[in-house]
Amino acid sequence: MKKSYEIIEKAVLDAMICKPELIKNTKLEDKHFKNHRRLWLFIKECYKRFGMIDVPTMARICPNESEMIDYIADIMDTGSSYVRFSTYEDFLIELYEDFEEIEQIYSLAKKLYIRDIKLEEFKKEIKELIGNEEQS
Repeated sequence: MKKSYEIIEKAVLDAMICKPELIKNTKLEDKHFKNHRRLWLFIKECYKRFGMIDVPTMARICPNESEMIDYIADIMDTGSSYVRFSTYEDFLIELYEDFEEIEQIYSLAKKLYIRDIKLEEFKKEIKELIGNEEQS
């Protein structure tokens, strides 16, 4: 799941670099970016400041110009298409929600393992978590 999350993040960012106006209406928030949050924030800020995304401009305001260009080239090497942006966007949100649920289960399991909660409490919390998922 971690690899697919990174791939879809790259696809979203690639689409935004190719068609910056997608930023205006995106449903995505900062929390949705786990692997490339700094680039997401940087792209948003560039768009806000300049009204466009321009790789040479981004590289110029970045402390390490060549590193930035290499990083952007890697992002743009995903083979994604801005035409499919809404699909990428929805998929990233879905993966984020799955990831959050897994994190909650992991946290509960860790508490159970260190005896911070009892087994019955763990079962109750898991049932509530699954119950909330079924109601969605």
